[in-house]
Amino acid sequence: QSACSANQSASAATVILERSQILPFFPASLPDESLASRVSRFHIERGNTKTLETYRELFGSSPFAMSNLFMPRIEALAKRMPGDLNVNVEKLIHEGTLLPITRLFTTSTATWASADYVRRSVGESGATRICLECIKEDVAQFDTAYLHRSHQIPTVTACWRHGWRLLDNCPECGCPIESPKDLTRAPWQGCCCGYQFELAEVESSAYVASSIEKDIARFANLVLAHVPKRMLAENLPRVLRERALERGFRWGAEKVDR
Repeated sequence: QSACSANQSASAATVILERSQILPFFPASLPDESLASRVSRFHIERGNTKTLETYRELFGSSPFAMSNLFMPRIEALAKRMPGDLNVNVEKLIHEGTLLPITRLFTTSTATWASADYVRRSVGESGATRICLECIKEDVAQFDTAYLHRSHQIPTVTACWRHGWRLLDNCPECGCPIESPKDLTRAPWQGCCCGYQFELAEVESSAYVASSIEKDIARFANLVLAHVPKRMLAENLPRVLRERALERGFRWGAEKVDR
């Protein structure tokens, strides 16, 4: 009986400890918001004075660079959220990173193997990009600025909605928007020079993108918004063939009219 009581007490203590580790809140994802943006919003809304506090609270680690392809220590964050760990990880990946679109370039079925492959072959821009017009609209509609996932796709240099060229530094002093190995806070709190992004006036002559840049941005956003979960490169030939036949590009019974 003593052993049984001890085991029950240990189990109860474990449950209490696990529940205490659940985050008090974590911002829900806004339309096209990156996971790195949600982490930054958590830091601001939580009222933490130092980013180290936020990193330890969310990831149990010291500060590291926020990746747009995938998020380091994403499992640690998923463990601190209610629900199943694997479901949480996949949801965070699919809704907030660029891994879903980059999976189209690899046949690997392993999440992190896919990320490593794409990181080597595709790479990242090494900068966080914003659209000044999106920031103003987001503040008006959602009462907060945030980082758009579609703006961080490699090769995308324009906003698919407004057609303005994306910025990766402060227009006033040239300081990078992204902070190395730290949270990106400039879109919310302004640049160190005092420049406030949400108050900026967009000048068409300075920020207008070319038609090619706009086309690439619209196409990339369309793919990112509609890519199915766990979509891999090995599935593309079948999907393209089925869609071609549906669109009427048929030769004979079941062949594609090339």
